[in-house]
Amino acid sequence: MDSQRESPFAQLLVLGAMYCWITPVLVAVFGRSQLAAGVLGLAGLAGLALAAVRLPGVDNIEGFYRKDRWLALGTGLVAVSPLAMLGYAVTGSVWALGGMIVAGTAALVIQFVLRGDYRWTEDRWE
Repeated sequence: MDSQRESPFAQLLVLGAMYCWITPVLVAVFGRSQLAAGVLGLAGLAGLALAAVRLPGVDNIEGFYRKDRWLALGTGLVAVSPLAMLGYAVTGSVWALGGMIVAGTAALVIQFVLRGDYRWTEDRWE
């Protein structure tokens, strides 16, 4: 996969991992508020939709998965996190929040350890 297409997905993965870590903490700060979780979950879905519109080649996800399975898996992990936040808003189970933190950690491990991809950070600061 060329770096022109790969870099936006890598950025989405890292930003999504930060979402996975920050939103459960915010919900905890707000006193485990299910209303705050619902608002943050809807904001996450809106952000994901806006990011998906800007991603190159998002219409061919199956081909993307065949070329770079690890990046596709990591992107999928962070894409499910707003749904987990909405799951917490509906059920009130803290397992959804813990699952989000695990998904964010797994996504970063995939990006930086398994893939060893630091190139997108160099492009960002030049």
